Amino acid sequence: MSMFNRLAAAAVLATGMSAASAGTVVFARGIIDHGEQTSPASLQAVFTTSAQAATLQFRLKGYISLDGANDFSNGLDYGDYFHLVVNGQEILTAGFVMGGYGEDLVLLDLAGAQISPHTDGVDRGGHTDISVPVQLADGENRIEWIYTTAVPQGLGDEGWSLGKVRVTAAGN
Repeated sequence: MSMFNRLAAAAVLATGMSAASAGTVVFARGIIDHGEQTSPASLQAVFTTSAQAATLQFRLKGYISLDGANDFSNGLDYGDYFHLVVNGQEILTAGFVMGGYGEDLVLLDLAGAQISPHTDGVDRGGHTDISVPVQLADGENRIEWIYTTAVPQGLGDEGWSLGKVRVTAAGN
């Protein structure tokens, strides 16, 4: 567990957020880990709470030309794909155009996510806001944000970051 994750988990425990009522923020961070990431890469948050329904909200930011899903007709796929994993289960997989090419395409959505992609234009980046219901476990919870790509290109092209992360208890 990274130092960030240990500190985040300790902060949640210290504030007594283990038994949250409706609307209580269970976990929140402006930016997770080290800012802009290359693709492929992953970020994670680990925190402790009681078993409960919650809503996970966050913003993906695409730098330069993060592609969406691409045309498979030529047998090649140059798309960049986002994966959301909660407690070991992948609940969302999609491609979002954030300055690149392709299309916004959801390939897997097990929880009924609300997704709002936005591009600033070709080679100008963009962002995608996501809100998704999740079921938290009693004890440790792990959320992973993963980007995969067929053609890794580094921070100069197709970088991404994560911000405005918030997990809010749904209550009874």
